[in-house]
Amino acid sequence: MPVLNSWFHKDHAGKNPQKQKPKKSKSFFLNGAYAKLLSKMLNAPYISLGLMSILVIGCIFSLGNLKSQNLPLSTRSEILVDINLPAGYHIDSTNEVVKKLENFLLNKKENPGVISTSAYTGNSGPRFFLTLDSIKPAASKAFMLVNTKNSEAANEVRISIQKWASANIVTADIRARIISRGAIPPRLTGLRIYGPDAQKLYTLAKELQHALDDIPGMRYTTNDWENPIRRLHLDIDRGSAARAGVDYEDISNALQSFFSGSRVTEIRDGDKIIPIITRGNDSLRLHPDSLEQVLVYSSTNGQSISLSQIATVDDVAELCCLNRRNLERVVTIEGLHDSFIASETQAAWNERAKPILDNLPPGYRVEQGGEIEQMSETYGALVEAYPIFI
Repeated sequence: MPVLNSWFHKDHAGKNPQKQKPKKSKSFFLNGAYAKLLSKMLNAPYISLGLMSILVIGCIFSLGNLKSQNLPLSTRSEILVDINLPAGYHIDSTNEVVKKLENFLLNKKENPGVISTSAYTGNSGPRFFLTLDSIKPAASKAFMLVNTKNSEAANEVRISIQKWASANIVTADIRARIISRGAIPPRLTGLRIYGPDAQKLYTLAKELQHALDDIPGMRYTTNDWENPIRRLHLDIDRGSAARAGVDYEDISNALQSFFSGSRVTEIRDGDKIIPIITRGNDSLRLHPDSLEQVLVYSSTNGQSISLSQIATVDDVAELCCLNRRNLERVVTIEGLHDSFIASETQAAWNERAKPILDNLPPGYRVEQGGEIEQMSETYGALVEAYPIFI
């Protein structure tokens, strides 16, 4: 508008307007057409205001048909790789997967765009980017940062990692992603389900996750309670233990010595002190059935008995971790589609999960998460500031 006004109101001071001939510049025809349109609109103000109101209302309604996302991916050249093994895996298994991935990435024939890699097993390493969210420390998790030559090479390497991982790594869930500008990656869909009973809550969350998995083109889905893990429960018979002269401390010391080892003495080698530790051999320690064969030494009568005489061992599956939000138990289910934006994935998810959502038990509820939640919070903050803008 200021440019058009400057074209219309030219300074002709000191010049004879009758002799002044307009120069037909590139904007000459635009000036004339705009002047005619403006003149007609001013001569019919009510019609013009009505037409403009209809146009504005039509634009507002048409916004609902536009595909939108909160923040796009950044143009940085780094790739973030999350390596998740099933909960309960030993850290050595995690290191093995990390080494295989590093060897693949540093192969210049396979990945010429890779410059270097940095891997962190058991944690997420330093937070070098503001929106980077750290993972919970766990022996079954690892994080890798891959430096590439440029943003184009980063996207190529990301696709290469996904293809290689799906073909060569069966035990781990490997996700390669570009750094996002926001706290939540673009196109990420999520729901949070709340409820009082942990086992029932986990069952409902798995049903919602399966409904999300059924959408064709899903790259991955996950829930933050992960998978159940195997635990050994020791049920001690107090009467039998008392008759054998064994107390809880004796049992604890026996298990500690058998599995972790106990320090019995030490030897000196010059100025060095070398501890001597005794523990069960690997073939027994790594086998669950060997727990009943552990000998418990009684500090009362000096005799040893097997653990199976005073206790029973139960092999059970337990939930890995229980998360809470505002003091309520909650499971977060998330997923990323190859081509759908978050709203499209959520619509397909709602259709498949409708029988589950319509029949939730009393005391259970579902909240929106993922990018859609972040977008609603962002738009809400903008709406509050609209009167100031106007």
